[in-house]
Amino acid sequence: RGRRAALGAMAALTMLDQDDPARADATFAAAHADAQAAGNAALAADIAIDRARAQVALKQDQAAALGLAEGRVNSPANPLGWLLSATLARRQGDLAAAQGFIEQAAVRAPQDPAVGLEAGVIAVLAGREAAARKSWQSVLRLAPDSDEAKTAQGYLDQLGPEPASSGR
Repeated sequence: RGRRAALGAMAALTMLDQDDPARADATFAAAHADAQAAGNAALAADIAIDRARAQVALKQDQAAALGLAEGRVNSPANPLGWLLSATLARRQGDLAAAQGFIEQAAVRAPQDPAVGLEAGVIAVLAGREAAARKSWQSVLRLAPDSDEAKTAQGYLDQLGPEPASSGR
Protein backbone atom coordinates (compact mmCIF):
# COMPACT_ATOMS: atom_id res chain seq x y z
CA ARG A 1 0.00 0.00 0.00
CA GLY A 2 2.87 2.38 0.68
CA ARG A 3 4.25 1.99 -2.84
CA ARG A 4 0.79 2.43 -4.30
CA ALA A 5 0.37 5.59 -2.21
CA ALA A 6 3.64 7.04 -3.53
CA LEU A 7 2.78 6.20 -7.13
CA GLY A 8 -0.72 7.63 -6.71
CA ALA A 9 0.73 10.85 -5.33
CA MET A 10 3.06 11.15 -8.33
CA ALA A 11 0.15 10.63 -10.70
CA ALA A 12 -1.88 13.25 -8.85
CA LEU A 13 0.99 15.75 -9.07
CA THR A 14 1.04 15.21 -12.82
CA MET A 15 -2.70 15.89 -12.97
CA LEU A 16 -2.20 19.04 -10.94
CA ASP A 17 0.57 20.16 -13.29
CA GLN A 18 -1.84 19.53 -16.19
CA ASP A 19 -4.36 21.88 -14.54
CA ASP A 20 -6.82 19.15 -13.57
CA PRO A 21 -7.29 19.80 -9.84
CA ALA A 22 -10.50 17.76 -9.55
CA ARG A 23 -8.86 14.55 -10.81
CA ALA A 24 -5.73 15.36 -8.81
CA ASP A 25 -7.79 15.78 -5.63
CA ALA A 26 -9.52 12.43 -6.08
CA THR A 27 -6.21 10.70 -6.82
CA PHE A 28 -4.53 12.37 -3.83
CA ALA A 29 -7.43 11.19 -1.65
CA ALA A 30 -6.88 7.58 -2.69
CA ALA A 31 -3.11 7.88 -2.24
CA HIS A 32 -3.62 9.44 1.19
CA ALA A 33 -5.87 6.56 2.23
CA ASP A 34 -3.28 4.05 1.00
CA ALA A 35 -0.51 5.78 2.96
CA GLN A 36 -2.64 5.75 6.10
CA ALA A 37 -3.52 2.09 5.60
CA ALA A 38 0.19 1.35 5.24
CA GLY A 39 0.81 3.09 8.56
CA ASN A 40 3.05 5.70 6.97
CA ALA A 41 1.99 8.95 8.67
CA ALA A 42 4.83 10.98 7.14
CA LEU A 43 3.91 9.92 3.60
CA ALA A 44 0.23 10.57 4.30
CA ALA A 45 1.16 14.04 5.58
CA ASP A 46 3.26 14.83 2.52
CA ILE A 47 0.37 13.74 0.31
CA ALA A 48 -2.03 15.91 2.34
CA ILE A 49 0.28 18.89 1.75
CA ASP A 50 0.31 18.30 -2.00
CA ARG A 51 -3.45 17.67 -1.98
CA ALA A 52 -3.98 21.08 -0.38
CA ARG A 53 -2.82 22.69 -3.64
CA ALA A 54 -5.61 20.93 -5.51
CA GLN A 55 -8.12 21.80 -2.81
CA VAL A 56 -7.22 25.49 -2.94
CA ALA A 57 -7.63 25.41 -6.73
CA LEU A 58 -11.08 23.89 -6.15
CA LYS A 59 -11.87 26.64 -3.58
CA GLN A 60 -11.95 24.09 -0.75
CA ASP A 61 -9.89 26.23 1.61
CA GLN A 62 -11.13 24.60 4.81
CA ALA A 63 -10.19 21.13 3.59
CA ALA A 64 -6.83 22.47 2.47
CA ALA A 65 -6.22 24.00 5.90
CA LEU A 66 -6.93 20.65 7.55
CA GLY A 67 -4.53 18.84 5.24
CA LEU A 68 -1.83 21.44 5.83
CA ALA A 69 -2.30 21.08 9.59
CA GLU A 70 -1.79 17.32 9.22
CA GLY A 71 1.33 18.03 7.21
CA ARG A 72 2.79 20.39 9.78
CA VAL A 73 2.23 17.83 12.55
CA ASN A 74 3.27 14.62 10.82
CA SER A 75 5.88 15.95 8.39
CA PRO A 76 7.19 19.09 10.11
CA ALA A 77 10.45 19.11 8.16
CA ASN A 78 8.58 19.59 4.86
CA PRO A 79 8.95 23.31 4.09
CA LEU A 80 6.15 23.22 1.51
CA GLY A 81 3.59 22.56 4.24
CA TRP A 82 4.70 25.68 6.08
CA LEU A 83 4.89 27.79 2.92
CA LEU A 84 1.43 26.77 1.72
CA SER A 85 0.05 27.32 5.23
CA ALA A 86 1.49 30.84 5.18
CA THR A 87 -0.01 31.57 1.78
CA LEU A 88 -3.43 30.23 2.74
CA ALA A 89 -3.45 32.13 6.04
CA ARG A 90 -2.47 35.33 4.22
CA ARG A 91 -5.24 34.88 1.67
CA GLN A 92 -7.68 34.37 4.53
CA GLY A 93 -6.49 37.60 6.15
CA ASP A 94 -4.74 36.01 9.13
CA LEU A 95 -1.41 37.80 8.87
CA ALA A 96 -0.27 36.75 12.36
CA ALA A 97 -0.62 33.06 11.50
CA ALA A 98 0.89 33.66 8.07
CA GLN A 99 3.94 35.28 9.68
CA GLY A 100 4.43 32.35 12.03
CA PHE A 101 4.13 29.83 9.21
CA ILE A 102 6.51 31.70 6.89
CA GLU A 103 9.09 31.93 9.65
CA GLN A 104 8.97 28.14 10.00
CA ALA A 105 9.25 27.73 6.21
CA ALA A 106 12.32 30.00 6.22
CA VAL A 107 13.99 27.90 8.92
CA ARG A 108 13.47 24.77 6.82
CA ALA A 109 14.21 26.25 3.38
CA PRO A 110 16.22 29.48 3.76
CA GLN A 111 17.39 29.35 0.14
CA ASP A 112 13.93 28.84 -1.40
CA PRO A 113 12.98 31.94 -3.41
CA ALA A 114 9.27 31.11 -3.06
CA VAL A 115 9.64 31.44 0.72
CA GLY A 116 11.35 34.82 0.38
CA LEU A 117 8.71 36.02 -2.04
CA GLU A 118 5.85 35.04 0.28
CA ALA A 119 7.65 36.49 3.30
CA GLY A 120 7.79 39.82 1.49
CA VAL A 121 4.11 39.74 0.59
CA ILE A 122 3.14 39.01 4.19
CA ALA A 123 5.46 41.77 5.44
CA VAL A 124 4.13 44.43 3.09
CA LEU A 125 0.52 43.55 3.94
CA ALA A 126 1.40 43.88 7.63
CA GLY A 127 2.80 47.35 6.98
CA ARG A 128 6.45 46.33 7.31
CA GLU A 129 7.81 47.74 4.06
CA ALA A 130 11.49 47.52 5.05
CA ALA A 131 11.11 43.81 5.86
CA ALA A 132 9.30 43.26 2.56
CA ARG A 133 12.08 44.96 0.63
CA LYS A 134 14.69 42.85 2.44
CA SER A 135 12.82 39.63 1.62
CA TRP A 136 12.35 40.50 -2.04
CA GLN A 137 15.96 41.64 -2.41
CA SER A 138 17.05 38.28 -0.97
CA VAL A 139 15.04 36.56 -3.72
CA LEU A 140 16.92 38.60 -6.33
CA ARG A 141 20.25 37.55 -4.79
CA LEU A 142 19.33 33.88 -4.31
CA ALA A 143 17.72 33.17 -7.67
CA PRO A 144 18.23 36.12 -10.03
CA ASP A 145 16.92 34.32 -13.12
CA SER A 146 13.86 32.73 -11.49
CA ASP A 147 10.18 33.52 -11.94
CA GLU A 148 10.15 34.47 -8.25
CA ALA A 149 12.88 37.05 -8.90
CA LYS A 150 10.83 38.60 -11.71
CA THR A 151 7.85 38.84 -9.38
CA ALA A 152 9.98 40.21 -6.54
CA GLN A 153 11.42 42.86 -8.84
CA GLY A 154 7.91 43.82 -9.88
CA TYR A 155 6.91 44.22 -6.24
CA LEU A 156 10.01 46.31 -5.54
CA ASP A 157 9.21 48.48 -8.56
CA GLN A 158 5.68 49.01 -7.21
CA LEU A 159 7.10 50.20 -3.90
CA GLY A 160 9.33 52.69 -5.69
CA PRO A 161 12.71 53.88 -4.49
CA GLU A 162 13.81 53.01 -1.00
CA PRO A 163 13.12 55.91 1.37
CA ALA A 164 16.13 57.83 2.60
CA SER A 165 17.15 56.96 6.14
CA SER A 166 16.11 59.53 8.68
CA GLY A 167 18.63 60.97 11.10
CA ARG A 168 21.57 61.16 8.69
